[in-house]
Amino acid sequence: MFKAVIFDFDGTLVDSEWAYALTDVEFVKALGGDSSNFDHSEFVGGGVRYFVEYFKSKLEVEDQSVDELIGLNDKIFLDIADDNITVFPKMLALVKDLHSRGVPMAIASGSSQWILENIASRTGLDKYIDKIYSSQLVEYDKPQPDIYLHAARELGVKPEECLVFEDSATGFRSAIRAGAKCVWFDSLGNKNKELEKLAYKYYPDGQDSFDYKEFLDKIIH
Repeated sequence: MFKAVIFDFDGTLVDSEWAYALTDVEFVKALGGDSSNFDHSEFVGGGVRYFVEYFKSKLEVEDQSVDELIGLNDKIFLDIADDNITVFPKMLALVKDLHSRGVPMAIASGSSQWILENIASRTGLDKYIDKIYSSQLVEYDKPQPDIYLHAARELGVKPEECLVFEDSATGFRSAIRAGAKCVWFDSLGNKNKELEKLAYKYYPDGQDSFDYKEFLDKIIH
């Protein structure tokens, strides 16, 4: 039985990876890099700090700090996303149901805190989940367990009492390393058999065959 639920954000709760894919290309261009062969999937789940630090080093950017570059990336993202980020319908139904039952919930993501709060407000998710945590609040990004350990601590439960929902292999590893059980929507088609064995429930087709009601009797409320 689980006492709390923790959600990854991009690609799990909200349909935003398309905006980040475009953002990453524009960010690399803004730094003078070649984005013609850019592969966004290589960075999914790793967090904005990891992405920015990678290109700051690769492109030898010395006149801007990591925090300044994160700010640039966030601005590009919001300009691209505008008001077009939506919550996945099945996840919204789950969140609303859990909220009505009084189940503690949190968001744990590699995106910046400002972006998370902004998009949660725009989509109305903050009406149901008010505990929103970015990897900027901890020492290490996913796949390290820090952000999930932090979220569990803030919820007042043990990591093993949490059910996590993730869409990337990087985020999945983070949740498992924290000691939580994890539902994995393999939207990116990682098809990693060893990781699949560790999943509480594995969906190779992403959320297409997901039915949230099957989890409700496993969550204490």
